Amino acid sequence: MERNGRRILVVTVSTVAAVAILVTAVAVFRSTPDSRATVAESKQAYLTHLGETMGVAGGSWLFEDGKTAFSHEIAETYTPEPCLSSSSDELQYQINTVGPGRTDVGHSVDLVTADWKQRGYSVRTVAPPNPSISDNTEIAADLPDGGTLVYSVSTRRSSIDSQSLCFAGDARPAQPHEVFLDHVTDAIAVSGGQWTFGDKTTPFSVGEARKDKPQECLSDSSAEQYDLGLFGPASDDPAKTVDEMTRHWQDLGYTVESVADTSDDMEITASVPDGSTLNFFASTGVTSLITQSPCVKAEG
Repeated sequence: MERNGRRILVVTVSTVAAVAILVTAVAVFRSTPDSRATVAESKQAYLTHLGETMGVAGGSWLFEDGKTAFSHEIAETYTPEPCLSSSSDELQYQINTVGPGRTDVGHSVDLVTADWKQRGYSVRTVAPPNPSISDNTEIAADLPDGGTLVYSVSTRRSSIDSQSLCFAGDARPAQPHEVFLDHVTDAIAVSGGQWTFGDKTTPFSVGEARKDKPQECLSDSSAEQYDLGLFGPASDDPAKTVDEMTRHWQDLGYTVESVADTSDDMEITASVPDGSTLNFFASTGVTSLITQSPCVKAEG
């Protein structure tokens, strides 16, 4: 692959291992409660973690476009983005990679889990396999230096999402789509269970949701907004489920109103201070979440 007149090496398992060795030679920042990484330290650390995990998982890896072979040189050109976990002016590096499907999903998850734990990472299951929907399994790791890794794997494909720890940067507002997705992931985490996109088949993932494009705003044709509809599991007690969501949203400062309240189903809507709206429905048959971001002027 040629770029700017230079040949870029395509990464396979062997070259990923080489990347990990090369980057590990650089001092990796370990944060303390009173310190933050420099830009260079943060970039090297997250590329190290990513390279190590790709090496353990095995196979050839691509960037998130699904076409460009992963290479350390291209990854080095990535620029930091607003930190998702901070309301300050901090930045972080983020990179998503796509790999092959695995014949034995459970074995692949066990390999990565064991490696992460051996490195001292805090590992948790984000999405356990659900045979009625998909064999996809997703695990996440909180790293000692403040970064995070998410490994998602099925018989069709695998992916690794890597985020560095946050570091001081120039003042840059959070991107509307990321703020919108924060509201979505927060709500489904409170509700719990397996969630799918509107087709009721495709498991929800932030990586897939990031591919959505803004639509023309219904109230202003010169503006755009994001919208998303998701389906979750049935609720044994819709009243309790909705009450928990209501209290959570109120604690966040949202204005919550009841839309429907019957013996079988309940529905609430929330107005978020940033202009987003969230509609949550719970019944003994299904739960759902319909969300809309605020309208923003279209670029160009």
